[in-house]
Amino acid sequence: MIKFIETNDGYIFNRNNDILAIGMYENGSFHLFHQEKVLSFDNAIQAFSHLGSIYNPSVASPKTMELFTKPSRPIDNMSKWMNNPVLDNIPKEVFHANLPR
Repeated sequence: MIKFIETNDGYIFNRNNDILAIGMYENGSFHLFHQEKVLSFDNAIQAFSHLGSIYNPSVASPKTMELFTKPSRPIDNMSKWMNNPVLDNIPKEVFHANLPR
């Protein structure tokens, strides 16, 4: 778990008593010194979230991953609207969003 200690002008971020990064406010931005790089954020919570994504990455559930790996079937998805009475007077070209080239 990442924790932070407030300093006079920023924060020290640590994990298991090891210092991960140091951040400070300067010129309206929050600058984070992490792994010999300086990253800029709008505020300290964004920097904290950035560190969390590195050291505490979350794994998507199988159901979420299925959304990205399962092929879509756009024709089947559109066919359920083909006989909708609201869409009766819409030409096929408009329904399928085919624009003249």
